[in-house]
Amino acid sequence: KEKMIALEATLDSNASSHRDAEAILRKKTERMESELKNIRQKYNTDMADLRRQINETNTKMEAEQYELKALEEHFAKVDANQALSLKENDLLSDFTQRVQKAQSILDRAAMKIQAIFRGVHQRSIIKQQLLSKKKKKKKGGDKSKSSSKKTAAGNKKAK
Repeated sequence: KEKMIALEATLDSNASSHRDAEAILRKKTERMESELKNIRQKYNTDMADLRRQINETNTKMEAEQYELKALEEHFAKVDANQALSLKENDLLSDFTQRVQKAQSILDRAAMKIQAIFRGVHQRSIIKQQLLSKKKKKKKGGDKSKSSSKKTAAGNKKAK
């Protein structure tokens, strides 16, 4: 019987120590589960914040891509306008050069026409002067020879 009592005492002490160990382990497990639950909640909160930030960033990116597309279209139009403007300026400068060249040709032609006209006009004036002198000589030829000599001497002096 003593063995039994000793075995029961050992059993009671082992059970008591095992209960204490089990209680300690349960507390440790509960603490670990609580920490794990807190970690999981923190992780879920952090992931929700990150998801929100990602969504905000994606929304901003879409808006910026839309703006980028609009700006690219705008600057494509600006570049096309500049290219067209340069082409128009080239055409205008070519046209201006041709107009200046044509104007210089017309100016030279006008100067030649004016020179020819002045020459013809001067020759007609000279011809009229010569004709009027001849008429004077014919009228003066009817007078005596001495008076024609005097007139010829007077004409020489007048010249």
